[in-house]
Amino acid sequence: MSVEHIALYAKRHDRLANLDSFTLKGSQPEKLKKPLKWDFRWREDNTGPKNWDKIGVSGISIPKYDQTICTGCSAMYNPLLMFFTSAYKGTPFEGIEVLSGKKMKPSPSLSFLLI
Repeated sequence: MSVEHIALYAKRHDRLANLDSFTLKGSQPEKLKKPLKWDFRWREDNTGPKNWDKIGVSGISIPKYDQTICTGCSAMYNPLLMFFTSAYKGTPFEGIEVLSGKKMKPSPSLSFLLI
């Protein structure tokens, strides 16, 4: 059986580990599932979240992540955005670019590159 906790339960209770030996109760998951669409709005020039326009963040480019971002980087992406937002003190950053994933290419116009 590919669902480990069900296989362990079946072994502990001397039951067969196949779906035919279980009675499922309650609502059918297919009837309850809903797609969740959640995402940050991004600047038109793809340099960071749209809310940075409200507070004036500039001098930094964080292009929006794509499907090639790894799970480790994706877990740190929002904290990174919060870090830069809180670090902004009213003056532009000095040409910072943060890239993620495997497809992004650095901009030649920026002097610093963080990956």
